[in-house]
Amino acid sequence: MIVAVAAFARHQWPSRFGGLRRLAWPASLLALFAGAFLLYAFIGPGQSDTDGWFPLATAMLHGHLWIDGSRPWIELVPAGNGQYYLPFPPIPAVVLMPIVAIFGEGISDTNGVSALAGAFDLLLVFAMLRALRLDRVESMVLTLGFGFGSEVFYVAATGGVHHWTEMLTVGFILGAMNLALRGRTPWLAGVLFALAVGCRPTALLAAPALVVLYWRAGGWLAGRAESPVSSSDVAEGEETATAAAARAAIGSVRSAASGLARFVREINWPGIMALALGAGLIGIWLAWYNVARFGSPTEFGYDLIRGQDGSSVLSEAWYKYGIVSPFYLARGLYSMLLRGWEFNENFPWVEPSWAGCSVLFTTPILVYLVRCRWRDPLILAGWLGLVLPVGLDLMHGNPGYAQFGYRFILDGLPFAWLLLGLLVARNGLTRGMVLAILVGIEVSLYGMACIASGFVTS
Repeated sequence: MIVAVAAFARHQWPSRFGGLRRLAWPASLLALFAGAFLLYAFIGPGQSDTDGWFPLATAMLHGHLWIDGSRPWIELVPAGNGQYYLPFPPIPAVVLMPIVAIFGEGISDTNGVSALAGAFDLLLVFAMLRALRLDRVESMVLTLGFGFGSEVFYVAATGGVHHWTEMLTVGFILGAMNLALRGRTPWLAGVLFALAVGCRPTALLAAPALVVLYWRAGGWLAGRAESPVSSSDVAEGEETATAAAARAAIGSVRSAASGLARFVREINWPGIMALALGAGLIGIWLAWYNVARFGSPTEFGYDLIRGQDGSSVLSEAWYKYGIVSPFYLARGLYSMLLRGWEFNENFPWVEPSWAGCSVLFTTPILVYLVRCRWRDPLILAGWLGLVLPVGLDLMHGNPGYAQFGYRFILDGLPFAWLLLGLLVARNGLTRGMVLAILVGIEVSLYGMACIASGFVTS
């Protein structure tokens, strides 16, 4: 059905309908945005009083960085005199400041803004895939998979303190990637990237991916043919073992030196410096924000959280070795790749768990990432942007709770979709990929229906 709808939009209409034909895809994207927003906003729960983002936005408009203790049940860091700091970076509150200024201080529900951000993220994904020279049908199918067959569906529809943050992080990263893939405005890409870090510090580890994308002036897509995969790309198995050994024995040192020299010559110093400058502007402000609250430019307050009884967050069982530690890696990998749903003897028999679920079950198209192995700078950028942030997330003591799948995957999901887009550009959109997207959408719809009906295990 997805392919049929997308194909209809591409249908060659008679010339007398030429004007309508030109409007078909803009109308389709507008319908995608509106439909996603309405769906996310309608099925999601209310999130009034569940976080401190709107109170912090109000506080900033009044010229201070603390909030009062009227919501003691949320995560807070005591600041004395009945004042508290929100133990997260501030950008999610900064984004809300215009809303509070326009509509007043009575607004406190992040469900609607999360739905709006999630719908806008879909347009950014579509734009990114089009930059890879996928056709509109391929781009639309992958975009639908991103919005309705992945963790994005639940997070955008739910909102709340962490989910609103995740939707902003995804949007800022996608904005930076769209600029980087086109080799444009690196300073603005740096600003967007730093804003993502100002939502979730884990995003900082995606910096090498953006540097790779800006390494060559004009971007790695500049000057390529119809496919973003250059003609010199060779699959690893296409060279015989004998030829590879001979080539390595004859010219290994010379080739290494030549390759390094070429790599250095291709450095786009102005672009990379502009990227760093844009990021630094926001980074300096974030450092000041932390100094103003906790006296350290790198302290966001995660390990300073106190419960209502005064207990430290580090006293919780899953933070035995601190907030982040390699000792938690096995737990994180299990949650991301192996955790399943629960079975019981009553209807509906198979129920999602608040502890989450494997992304291979909720987003089965990610299985195709194993095919993204050929030599290409864009592939390198995709894997760096996916593995580095998510790798740190896997070492977080709490692998996530009150989640549909594994919500930390969102830190690398834009880069995962970059890899999938490159795979489609190279091999085409296969029936297996379409089927995987459809399965992901069906799983998401079933899971959301169970959650909305109360059929979910703790």
